[in-house]
Amino acid sequence: MQDARLRLLATITLSGAAVSGIPGAGLTFLWWLACTPRWDKVPRRGILVAFLFIVITAVVLQISGGPGISYLVRFSVILLIAAWAYTAFRPGELMDVGVWLFGDGIGFDLGLVGEMSLQSLQVSADDLSRIMTAQRMKGIGWNWRTFAPALATLVHLSLRRADDQAGILAIRGYRKGGTHIPVFPKGKWDRVTTVCALAILCISLLSVQVVVL
Repeated sequence: MQDARLRLLATITLSGAAVSGIPGAGLTFLWWLACTPRWDKVPRRGILVAFLFIVITAVVLQISGGPGISYLVRFSVILLIAAWAYTAFRPGELMDVGVWLFGDGIGFDLGLVGEMSLQSLQVSADDLSRIMTAQRMKGIGWNWRTFAPALATLVHLSLRRADDQAGILAIRGYRKGGTHIPVFPKGKWDRVTTVCALAILCISLLSVQVVVL
């Protein structure tokens, strides 16, 4: 999906459908199978960690008498949609969407924050990879004892990088807003896949209403 606006709409729509219940999650999974390139650029290690937390939460819910299985299915599908949206992101798209929605004032600021946040996530992932490589070279295994120092290092690096970026913006005289012309490439199947996502949300909401009745 090339158009960032439609991709954002599809992401929000499908996430809502998956949260609504098992039928919505199943339809969203079918959409994911049919409409996304899936695993070509997905950060599998990050997906595995996130899925582990979902499984732990689902087990706790199931043991305590809650809908653990439903939680596992629904949020696993949401994780797939989030991974697709993340890997489909291209630098500058959040700025385009922000300015398109809210203009050159608050829209520019929101787009700038979003771009810097995603850039920080990508850099943090690279930092983590380098930390793990350094630990392997030293013969240190990856376990819970080494996880805490690595996390503290990542937080320190992120805060230091944010402080440097704030200093650069201040030196350049940035206060608020800016001028930006959004550009949205058109994909051949963008509208079709977006309409399918909206249809899935409608069917999911209808199925929830039927169950309630």
